[in-house]
Amino acid sequence: MDEKELQKLKVCDIEDLPGPKSKEELEEMKMPFEEYCRKAFDPGNEFLKPEALKGIRWMSTTMYIFTPHSVANLAELGAECIKVEMPRMGDPMRQTSPFNEAYLYPLHDTRPMTGTGYGFLNANVNEYYITLDYHVPESKRVFYDLVKQSDGLTECYRHGTFDRWKQGYRYLMEMNPRFIYVWGGGFGYGPKMFGGSYDILGQAHAGLASITGTHKDMGGHATKCTNWCIDWYSGTQITCAIMAALNYRLKTGLGTMIEFSQVQAATRMCGYTAPLYGRFGIVRQRWGNWDTQLCVHGIIMTGKSDFPDRPNPQEKFEARYVMLSAFQDADFKDLCDIIRSRTSSAAIRPTRRGSAGRPRWKSIKPSRPGPRTRPAPKW
Repeated sequence: MDEKELQKLKVCDIEDLPGPKSKEELEEMKMPFEEYCRKAFDPGNEFLKPEALKGIRWMSTTMYIFTPHSVANLAELGAECIKVEMPRMGDPMRQTSPFNEAYLYPLHDTRPMTGTGYGFLNANVNEYYITLDYHVPESKRVFYDLVKQSDGLTECYRHGTFDRWKQGYRYLMEMNPRFIYVWGGGFGYGPKMFGGSYDILGQAHAGLASITGTHKDMGGHATKCTNWCIDWYSGTQITCAIMAALNYRLKTGLGTMIEFSQVQAATRMCGYTAPLYGRFGIVRQRWGNWDTQLCVHGIIMTGKSDFPDRPNPQEKFEARYVMLSAFQDADFKDLCDIIRSRTSSAAIRPTRRGSAGRPRWKSIKPSRPGPRTRPAPKW
């Protein structure tokens, strides 16, 4: 191959390729990766980095955690977010624990009306806060002016409420065709679209609570996740939808409306529950923290603490837990030997291989059938 043919294969010169342009840049590329990450992401350098959503203004007419979290994500990425709250009371999340408990029942049943609990700050970071009474004409004018100057809005009122107040998507799109409107509801546009929802209600309706907790044979029952996982998860999904809508607007110049169902997010978190029942008619059971999809994988209490003499209760009592995982057959055999199970590792073994080369599994009953439930092993 001569020089001319070689030049035809080139698509750029080496000087045009990304790479160090100085001795300092070269040294930075040669430093260990951990040191490079520490320098780039060291706490305190947050405001030195470019903000991905700088220039975006978003309105948050939301309450509690579900929809406020979706806007807080935008704020943390650099967007200018304006939180619109109810006059005098504000977002109900302000009256939550810790440090601003709302209801001291049975002493009294009132809200503190002042102060802010940490729960509110956790779901509404990096925002500006104002109050508006939508039924006052002057406030309505302020609302419309903000719409004309903003890129979008997220709201969580009951279905059709903003439309009745003439501030729904059908009205706002005529004021700002590039406006992105998000409605986050409990059940979406379905039979319960007029009903309100809450995290625990979403977990129950979607079936997530039915597969959380321990089996009924072990004294367990349906359980909600301790944290408000559906609220946080749903808010993050709304943020992803907003980013897609912003990209759509870049290509078309038009805004859009996004409808999001909180229960739909909880259904996704149920994993293979619905397909398992739809395909085989099998109802997924509760197995505590054991992973029934991957392998023997979970957290157990050993009964012994690594720090029995520590004054800290967490170290003294909570250090009794270990994470257990038996990913391969050899690991499962070792596990059975350790716990001295009556059902040995030979109780489940592959027989012959199928046509696709996958093992066909055969269950073999142990020689001496054990009780239906066995006490937890002592460690």
